[in-house]
Amino acid sequence: PKLATDSSGIYTNILLVGIDTREGGDLLNTDTIILASYNHETHDVTMVSIPRDFHVQVNPDVHWFNRINSVYSTYEAKGEGQGLLRLREVVTEITGIEIQYHAMIDFKGFVELIDTLGGIDVYVENSFTDYRYPAEPGYKTVSFEEGPQHMDGSTALEYARSRHSLQNGAGSDFARARRQQNVISAVTDKIISNSLLNPQSLMNLLNVIQDNVQISEFTLTDVEAGVNELQNFTEDGETYSFVLDPNAGAGKLITSKNV
Repeated sequence: PKLATDSSGIYTNILLVGIDTREGGDLLNTDTIILASYNHETHDVTMVSIPRDFHVQVNPDVHWFNRINSVYSTYEAKGEGQGLLRLREVVTEITGIEIQYHAMIDFKGFVELIDTLGGIDVYVENSFTDYRYPAEPGYKTVSFEEGPQHMDGSTALEYARSRHSLQNGAGSDFARARRQQNVISAVTDKIISNSLLNPQSLMNLLNVIQDNVQISEFTLTDVEAGVNELQNFTEDGETYSFVLDPNAGAGKLITSKNV
């Protein structure tokens, strides 16, 4: 079994999306957008986070730019399923990378996934406290200490969503994107360590979160191929993580402007 690849035959590219769905609200902002690329020759994975405030041409037929996190909601309003398809197109337009698969998860699915795994182990790179973490109603305080931490689903969500800390640069959207990549790596590590590298276990995991996740069409063959490649990655691969911020590419890739 083989995963679909881009035209080079070397890379399988997956768009990973986290959507803002909270109790009592109707927000559909895709505040987490990560392009993951798997190299079939080196077995390495590269993750690139795209800032939610990155301005893009939302409609290809209209010279109108807005934040990329609004693309999904704008097109999903036109018809069910159109939101993710257009977001895939936009990410390809700004990166030049062909996308073969996508997956989008909401807050509830995120928590259920991690709790089903029995929690994850994350190394917190910098201590920080956020006094304005969204709660219903209002805000609450969340705090994390530097060092290894075992997190359940709710704690991992707070770690991945927090963006108002004034300590150690942890309050920026770029710092949040790096934490989200750390969480994804921790989930992968937990799946590997729990010996879940077989199609049946992964399908059982998907069944737990099926109401809170949208995944591009796949077959059992895709799942088998994914398991095989994950084993190759475990044996030989490395993960490389990047965040598109104003410093990326010596400041030549993107610019930061107050708009």
